[in-house]
Amino acid sequence: MMARKGGFVAHGKSRFTERSIKHLKEFSCPGLSVDLMDFKDALASRPHDMAYLDPPYMLRKDTCLLYGVNGNAHRGFNHHELAEVLRDRKGWVMSYNDTPDIRRMYDWADIVEVKWRYTMRMDTKKPSNEILIVCE
Repeated sequence: MMARKGGFVAHGKSRFTERSIKHLKEFSCPGLSVDLMDFKDALASRPHDMAYLDPPYMLRKDTCLLYGVNGNAHRGFNHHELAEVLRDRKGWVMSYNDTPDIRRMYDWADIVEVKWRYTMRMDTKKPSNEILIVCE
């Protein structure tokens, strides 16, 4: 089993089939826009919009295998810079892994402990270790 792009691919099968790509192409949601840009630019481009953020987990280097190819989506992400950008912004919710470092970085915001289970996980009895950070 190989982790790619935040999901699991079993036995070399692709998650992105012709059918799934067709569904994406036909998807319509007026008022929704999706852009590819740095979080600083994305947040600055919509300063008054409510934002939901789901940054890469802050993980030890030897465990960075969750997102991307062999964890490459984690490398180089500036968690501290994100916290500083968000400090001056209101109206956002962010999911993050629950670590002492994350809690210290966001001690000025509301932190809510959540427990949910992911269907992708092999061990569905073990709940997530995430928090929601909220700034109204």
